[in-house]
Amino acid sequence: MSISDIVPRNQSGDGSFSVFARVNNTGNQRTGTIMATSGGVTEEITVTQSAAALSIYPNSISFGEGEDSATITVTSDLDWMPTSNEPWLNFVRLGPGSNSFRVHASANTGNQRIGTVTVTSGGVRQTITVIQSARLSTPTPVRTRTPTPWGWNPTPTPVPTIAPTATPTPQPWLWTPTPVS
Repeated sequence: MSISDIVPRNQSGDGSFSVFARVNNTGNQRTGTIMATSGGVTEEITVTQSAAALSIYPNSISFGEGEDSATITVTSDLDWMPTSNEPWLNFVRLGPGSNSFRVHASANTGNQRIGTVTVTSGGVRQTITVIQSARLSTPTPVRTRTPTPWGWNPTPTPVPTIAPTATPTPQPWLWTPTPVS
């Protein structure tokens, strides 16, 4: 344990003193000893400093295939920082002094992917697992069927256009209208 200062350093008679310790960013509880001596009598004082506290909620996130984000709440007695080595994940802290940040995932264009976000405070680390669904495949178009006099045709068949190739023979019961000019 690193003790930065004891105040007052020298004092006679009855009294008290204060001990100042540096921030514990080791991630582990630590213990140190102070020896107070007066008139040949030594008193041993044990000082225990707790580890940096860090907790996150939630510790896992599931996203669909599209672009999405989620809020993470951080509880810590020290400054903290989120990081990730996944290029599809990024973060935004929600204002100065905020105890939360947003994890943002870009749209997934391939298979399911899993990434991690690590929040570090002092020497303490907490990990958030992020799972993003695979891109849904494009549906296969449905083939339509059309009825024909001979059964069902799996694909539409265009009706052929037949151009007249002969001049009709006049019939007494048929007449041709005369165009109006």
